[in-house]
Formats: sequence, structure tokens, C-alpha cells
Amino acid sequence: MPLLPLRGGDWFESERGQTFDRENLMLEMVTKNRLTDTERSPVDALIRYVWKHEENSRADVEVFDQAKSESDDALDRNAVHVLVWDNQNLVGYGRITLFLSRSELIEAPREVPSLPLQISSAAFLSRLVVHPKWRGQGIGGRIDQQRIQIARKCNVDVILGCAVGDKRQKALQTSGFVTEGQIASFQTPWYRTSRNVALMKLDLAKLTLQKTYSL
Repeated sequence: MPLLPLRGGDWFESERGQTFDRENLMLEMVTKNRLTDTERSPVDALIRYVWKHEENSRADVEVFDQAKSESDDALDRNAVHVLVWDNQNLVGYGRITLFLSRSELIEAPREVPSLPLQISSAAFLSRLVVHPKWRGQGIGGRIDQQRIQIARKCNVDVILGCAVGDKRQKALQTSGFVTEGQIASFQTPWYRTSRNVALMKLDLAKLTLQKTYSL
């Protein structure tokens, strides 16, 4: 497996061609530190499709059309991407953004909660989407585990993420996350929901802080 530069002097082990069998489907999971233009197009298409599917099936979700790529935002600069393919079809995607120094945390986008001084590095989960036809196969869980493994390899103190809905919150809890608080209004330039949104934390450094964030 080749070592690819993440940024500066940071490295992570890129895993390509990792396969796993789910209900007679042989799926391929690819981990990358940058998306090519040909990869970003299906990622954007999958994000739009999943969000529109939610908007059409739920009254508490609203999606805004934007000319800009959904997957290319402020959190993308220091991100590692996990893509799951079924042959030529992208069926799952997730992203983890790494902040490997205190200075990077200070300059983190507003989507990332402020963290106390005891925390010198962190990771932020975002953009987990699985095509509706491929749900129930454990794809989201595999993407989560891959992202947690990436954070462990980079020795970050904590992993943070927003869980939209009770089902997602319970899924993260099974991976060791705890609920840090509730977010009353959750909105991005592309997506808004009035559903229950919880801020979740996985403490990798075992800092046992009373409270690790502020909104």
C-alpha cells in the first residue's frame, strides 16, 4: 500500500482495493487524501441524490440547490475521503477532516466546535451518505470504522461529528461515541433540517474532560 502525502509532512496509509462482502455484494472501499475531478463528480451526485431523497420523504428536511460542489467546502482542505464502490457505482461516501495541531484547530471552519486548550488535535466526521438501495448492508458502519482508524493513525485526541436523527446517534454510540449536546438548528449552505441533531465525541486520548466543546 503506497504512502500518500496528506499535507506538509503528514502522511497516512492509503488503502485501495479493500473489499468486503455484504449480502452477496462484493464492495470495494477506497481511502484517499484528495478527490480527483472524475471522483468528485460521482461523490457530488450521490450527496445530491441522498439529500433529495430525504427531502422528498421527510417534511423536516430542506435541500438548497447550489452551483458549487457539495463535497468541496472549507472542511475539504484537510480531509481524507472514504469511497465505497459496487463495480462502477458509488454507493457510499464519508469524509474525515484532520486538525493535527492547536493552530489548525484555532483556524478551523465554523462547522467545528471550539475545543479547550487541553486538546491539541482533533478530527471531524462529515458527509456520510449511503445510497438508499444499498442501505442495511453495513456500509455506513464500515465507513465509520475506516474513518476512526484514520484518526487513530494520526494520533488525534478526539473525534467529533454531528448525528442527524436518533438512528445515526445510536450508530455512533455503538462505535464508542458519547453525546456531548444537542444542536437546536442545523444548517449548511446546501442542507437544513429541524430533526434532532446531536454533537458526538469519541475521546481517543482519554482526557476525561468535563466538557470538551463550546458551540
